[in-house]
Amino acid sequence: GTDLGDMIDVFVYKDSENRPIATTLTPNIVLDEFALLKVNEVSDIGAFMEWGIAKDLFVPFAEQRIRMEEGRSYICILYYDEESDRLVGSSKYHEFITDEKVSFKHNQEVDLMVADRTELGYNVIIKNEFVGLIFFSDVFRKMRYGENIKGYIKNVREDGKIDVVLQKQGF
Repeated sequence: GTDLGDMIDVFVYKDSENRPIATTLTPNIVLDEFALLKVNEVSDIGAFMEWGIAKDLFVPFAEQRIRMEEGRSYICILYYDEESDRLVGSSKYHEFITDEKVSFKHNQEVDLMVADRTELGYNVIIKNEFVGLIFFSDVFRKMRYGENIKGYIKNVREDGKIDVVLQKQGF
């Protein structure tokens, strides 16, 4: 449905032979963002994840928080590895979270991804940049690993930790 000279949007990546490839397919994850991805294969060098384009996303063993298993899904971030000059994945999300001082306001709506269940509640990734916590006492529904949800800032503590809730707080 395109003609010569038409403008189209493409996603560019490098194939296994380091050649640039352009596709009109939309990947399930983009640079510096997190997504829940399924492992298609595990080899002797790492895991290969389904991410919506023809070539699987490589996650080396060194970038796996826990050893990945074929058929299971894991939260990964897509980042550019300067050493290999390629896009790769990592499930070590804490290493990609910023430690900059946050400027959230009370009751500010934010995009969240459920990352871990802890002794206190659920760790969530906030806006692909920060980690926050939803305490069990503030959860009134089932939470699923990798789920994308809306939440609200409850509190930014003096130590920089962020408390999040699922409902907007009243007065």
